[in-house]
Amino acid sequence: MLLEAVRLARVQHPDRHLVIAGDGPERALLEQTREKLGLTGVVHLLGFRDDVSALVRMFDVFALPSLTEGTSVTLLEAMLAVPPVLATRVGGNPEIVVYGRTGFLAESNDGAAMASRIGSLLQNPSQAADFGNEGRARVLQQFDFQDMVVAYAEHDSKLSTRGPLGPSPSR
Repeated sequence: MLLEAVRLARVQHPDRHLVIAGDGPERALLEQTREKLGLTGVVHLLGFRDDVSALVRMFDVFALPSLTEGTSVTLLEAMLAVPPVLATRVGGNPEIVVYGRTGFLAESNDGAAMASRIGSLLQNPSQAADFGNEGRARVLQQFDFQDMVVAYAEHDSKLSTRGPLGPSPSR
């Protein structure tokens, strides 16, 4: 979906490129789709990087085209880096992204909607900057990473003290 969105957005913004950092089982499919859509020199698959935060700070738009998602730490980290964000309306993303204030949301599998939102952010750099700044402020105010780590640790501790999973004891 994201590659299709980039293909569509390039009609209005032919100088823009897509950078994908990370690696995984979908890489071969991404390479095939990139070639099929004629985006070989436009979509850059960087593989694993340990400097993703620095990369994200250079982006005009950060897109997270998830089909499923929980509370996305990736999205929170991207918002801290200040680019405007575009995410799909799945999982916890609508609780993180305030539509029209900290970024945009699009339906999953809707490349045309993603392309439209990307185009809007590229055409309105002032709005994009406002979204980025508002997004960072929201993450700092609403999503304290230290609190999240403590909550996860407490949850993990509760799970590990429950013993092996199995049927409940008879009453």
